[in-house]
Amino acid sequence: MHYFTSLCPIFVFFLFNQSLTAQCSNPEYDILASIYNDYDGANWRYAVWDLQNCDVCEWQGVYCDENSRVTEIGLYAEATFTELPAAFAELEYLESLILDRNEIVTVKPEVLRGLSGLKYLNLSGNLFTAFPDSMGYLENLVHLNLSFNNFDGAIPVDFGNMQNLETLRLFKSKVTGPIPIELASITTLAYLDLKENLFDSFPINLCSITSLKRLELDNNNFNDYIPSEIGNLVNLEELQMSNSNVIGPIPVEVGNMQSLQELNISNCNLWGSIPIEIGSLQELNQLQLSDNNLSGELPSELFLPLLELLDVSDNLFSGEIPDAVGNSEYLYELDLNNNFLSGLIPSSIGNLHKIVHFDLSHNFLSGSIPAEIGNIGKDF
Repeated sequence: MHYFTSLCPIFVFFLFNQSLTAQCSNPEYDILASIYNDYDGANWRYAVWDLQNCDVCEWQGVYCDENSRVTEIGLYAEATFTELPAAFAELEYLESLILDRNEIVTVKPEVLRGLSGLKYLNLSGNLFTAFPDSMGYLENLVHLNLSFNNFDGAIPVDFGNMQNLETLRLFKSKVTGPIPIELASITTLAYLDLKENLFDSFPINLCSITSLKRLELDNNNFNDYIPSEIGNLVNLEELQMSNSNVIGPIPVEVGNMQSLQELNISNCNLWGSIPIEIGSLQELNQLQLSDNNLSGELPSELFLPLLELLDVSDNLFSGEIPDAVGNSEYLYELDLNNNFLSGLIPSSIGNLHKIVHFDLSHNFLSGSIPAEIGNIGKDF
């Protein structure tokens, strides 16, 4: 009798499992349950998966389409993943996989091959020390985020196989040059984030990715000139290069980038004058060139009709403030402080009805303040 009693809990557990298995006949349940069991799901920090609930669409971090098929998994900061689970590749309709801030160090090529249907992959904030092999298997990928890793190497050439890629984020991941020219073959690539990496020269192959609309290069250490080939980026709408230690003059070819709306090259080591070709950028609404060694007069062409923010503070500009400043009627921020500007404040300054930040301090201006200055900011 004692022997039979000791077996009862095991027998009851066996019957319960058999009943649950029979009840949860969805193959996607089995796949997700295996991930939960193999990767210490009971100790996940945030996601709670109730294995007694057969409807996996109700589990935290699991998202389904209208036919109750799993299309997205989001498990962030769980710390029990040291590899990308192969079982994810068994989810036939999976399009989005978010595993940021885990402890993943490796992804096997066969797993990537099985995930070829993915459109969105976020593996940021993991523990990679090298780019995963065979990322090129992800031919349908649209968005890829590998930021906050420790790759300490160049982007692999097989990234060029991802011909549907629109967004590639590698922020603060110890990426070095060169940029593979194969990226230029991706005609859909619109956003490339390479902030805070380890480039020691300007990655000139970027200038061949003519599909780009947004390019972020802040906080690198190029110690290099901006190449004239930058003018090839005719579809670019936003270029961020602050704190990147680019040197030398702004190339006149910047005038070819006629889709540009935002340009930030502040806190670098630029010198020379602002090229008048910048007047070709009729869509420009934000221009930040502060904390450089730019000199000469401010060209009238600088004051574009759609300009909303202009910051050229902390440079070496001289001469008078052009009367054309009044052409930029949408300006809400104008910062010309800490230069060598002289002469009168032009009365056209009164056209700046939307301005909320206006700084002309630390210059050598003279004469009286024009009465029209009372009109600035009156729309607010």
